Amino acid sequence: SEAGFTNVERSNVESDAPPGTVIEVSPAVGTEVAAGELITLAVAVPPPPPATPTTPPTTSAPPTTSEPPTPTTGAPLLGSRR
Repeated sequence: SEAGFTNVERSNVESDAPPGTVIEVSPAVGTEVAAGELITLAVAVPPPPPATPTTPPTTSAPPTTSEPPTPTTGAPLLGSRR
């Protein structure tokens, strides 16, 4: 607003340019604008850090199955002797 512009809009754009650098202006630099006309500045912000992959926690429990256990019929266990 030092130059007298009162209708300036800033939009942040992820960029490799140094943060805070104006990387685009609309209308283009050197264009005459009427008083109060919207001027848009695209300002560089750093891209977010890459997402770190998450690994599921390890467990010592055996894997489970979706099958229910088969009921026994009262037959003697093989290999058992009394």
